[in-house]
Amino acid sequence: MRSNSEIVDLIISLYKQRGYSLSKLSTMTKIPKSSLSRYFNKNRQFPINKTNIFAQALNVSEEYILGVSTNNVKIDNDTKVSTLQSIIDTSTQLHEDRQQVVLDTAKKQLKEQNRKSNITNINEIKERSTSYVSNNTNITEYGDIDLYGGISAGT
Repeated sequence: MRSNSEIVDLIISLYKQRGYSLSKLSTMTKIPKSSLSRYFNKNRQFPINKTNIFAQALNVSEEYILGVSTNNVKIDNDTKVSTLQSIIDTSTQLHEDRQQVVLDTAKKQLKEQNRKSNITNINEIKERSTSYVSNNTNITEYGDIDLYGGISAGT
């Protein structure tokens, strides 16, 4: 089980990770900002009987806050943990060097997602190509175009 100081440090870490302000946490927990400030400054004991309120506001289990479980994902049919929140919750448990790997991987995935595709639509190629109408017929002919890649019928 976590000590009072460890519980307070964990709650501070969790609410900051989620981007909450002290005011927002106060609103979510219905605990005055002045009381939260006293808990966070460790001027007053953290109220163990209010662990459930903090757990609900921070979307973690009471057991995780108290330190009796390392699984911080709240198991509740009414609350679904988003993928992003699960990533944050899991990443915070990693050592700093492993957190850096997660960050680097996420940046790489974002770069890949935002990269402009090098694939050109065949219709765009036709529109850009120089076309001409043969003098003898009304047939439009196209010159040779270098085309990289392949065309698939959806397979």
